[in-house]
Amino acid sequence: MSTLSAIQNRLENLLAEKNCPITAQIIAQLEQQNYQGQLASTFIAQCCRTFNLSTTELALYCVAIAACYAQVPVSHFYVGAVAIGRSGTFYFGANQEFSSVAIQQTIHAEQSAISHAWLAGEKAITDMAVNTTPCGHCRQFMNELNSADSLQIHLPHSRNNSLHDYLPDAFGPKNLNIEHLLFDEQPHQFQMRGDELIKSAILAAQQSYAPYSGAMSGVALQA
Repeated sequence: MSTLSAIQNRLENLLAEKNCPITAQIIAQLEQQNYQGQLASTFIAQCCRTFNLSTTELALYCVAIAACYAQVPVSHFYVGAVAIGRSGTFYFGANQEFSSVAIQQTIHAEQSAISHAWLAGEKAITDMAVNTTPCGHCRQFMNELNSADSLQIHLPHSRNNSLHDYLPDAFGPKNLNIEHLLFDEQPHQFQMRGDELIKSAILAAQQSYAPYSGAMSGVALQA
């Protein structure tokens, strides 16, 4: 079964299980956009008006949907996250595991959602909704964000908590005098050369965030 077919099956099962008009409308929207796990601020505003929900409440409906995108051949534990951008856009994320490699190679749901937002050109994350409590790794990862001091974390059982409620007395980039944080414009000055594909990879490297190793890199794929 293809990855897309597996996601579609899980979404169908969730829809049957929930029998919820809110879930149905969100999944219908995803289907219209070929299952791209991203919801525009206009659609979010429309849903909030239709169902009389806050943005946070809608995001918490979305985390179960985001979890349907998870690939978990090792743990079989589905995690879904929704990063809310400063633009108001919802960015879905889910944990991605890889067979026959160590479990630490997993991409966690929060990392997935943040990377999704970063690739889309978002400038900051204001809120993170997750279907389960963030692990220590993800708490530290979110501390790299340029919005870490104001980031709000929302769980099904606990809303409107700051990141620092989950990561008190945190050690982070500011302790190492790092000024350009994740989602900030990065001050790299790579020379653009080569064909368009190579230039696309260099452009990606221009935004590389690797303040500790200094090993900036970018990749571009051509279909």
